[in-house]
Amino acid sequence: METVPKVTKKNDIIYVTNDFQKGYTTAYGNNKITDLSTHPQKVYNEESSAAGAYQVMRYVWWELAGFEVAKKKKTGKYNEKRNLLKRHNISDYYPESQDKICLILMERQRPKLIGKIINDHIEAAIKEDGCFIWASLPETNDKSHYKLNGKLQPATPLKTCIEHYNQFLKDELAGISNLHLKKGFLKEFDYDCCTGKATVPKRIETAPKSSKSGYDINKAVVKLNENVESKSLSKCAKYVRIAIEAGGLSTEGRPISAKNYDKFLPTLGFTEVSTIGYTPIKGDISVIQSIPGHVHGHICMYNGSQWLSDFKQRDMWPGSGYRKNPPRYNIYRWK
Repeated sequence: METVPKVTKKNDIIYVTNDFQKGYTTAYGNNKITDLSTHPQKVYNEESSAAGAYQVMRYVWWELAGFEVAKKKKTGKYNEKRNLLKRHNISDYYPESQDKICLILMERQRPKLIGKIINDHIEAAIKEDGCFIWASLPETNDKSHYKLNGKLQPATPLKTCIEHYNQFLKDELAGISNLHLKKGFLKEFDYDCCTGKATVPKRIETAPKSSKSGYDINKAVVKLNENVESKSLSKCAKYVRIAIEAGGLSTEGRPISAKNYDKFLPTLGFTEVSTIGYTPIKGDISVIQSIPGHVHGHICMYNGSQWLSDFKQRDMWPGSGYRKNPPRYNIYRWK
């Protein structure tokens, strides 16, 4: 009797020729975008509003346009200062505008991402930042950060991503590009690239002198440094509040939850600053919204060299849960 060899399944990744330019006019479900005067703002197949080369959702478009969004719907409130489309002269959804929006998303959602790319830390840029914006980028070797039906989605393997990046970089340096950005576009985002290896420019990291009286940043930071613990006590709001009071402000009427300080700090005289191209300076306060398991969110203050709350933090995020799925955050400064 002849033995039949066992056939095992093998999953191979097959790449087909890609029309990059088609991406700019393609929406979820391979639907065609016929009008690029603005984001389509349509839900396709009753499933998703993702549209364009970077699959931007309509609620993200609304947020970038300065509108407040709750549960993916407009609340009716508009904030001129948060209109990032206007700030970057984006008035349509044509390819150049979509490329600019990609940069805005990188800066807004993962502030260190562009710097990592400029400094050639590509693996870290993909696994530590890019994968949280785009599900097709891997957090591990070939798995997305995001789940579908309870399982991690497949993603383009890290090795392949880096191979693609190296080829695209080679093409860019040779003057060949599928993008529509104009030369020097990074200057608009406060980055400066030189011929050859690019570096992120040094930015002002010292607190400017305030024209307002009534609050002493140095006294607030001294108090924060004095009180800080070695590990979290889940009392971030209390410790930052004590520091603010040491700086000379009354916190009467303060909220209970750390996340609600985003509305309270402006009443004390703090000014919200943009997170686009953001570099912290001494006295800055970050208010971070909640994630599952942390309903009160988080608040912390920058002491000139690191972020502190009730404990010494590794970075602005208080823990791995926040780093893996970053929620909205706002920065406030006394100026």
